[in-house]
Amino acid sequence: MRVKGKVTESFLFLGQGYFMLADDTGTIAVIPSETYPKLGKGILS
Repeated sequence: MRVKGKVTESFLFLGQGYFMLADDTGTIAVIPSETYPKLGKGILS
């Protein structure tokens, strides 16, 4: 699954990084992440 959008929120949970992604259609995905993207960063994952 490919997701492109802006990071709206990033957080740690139980030592795992996650970020929330909002795309142009308003869909929000919560994606586990090895990296820790900054808010507002455009992402393709």
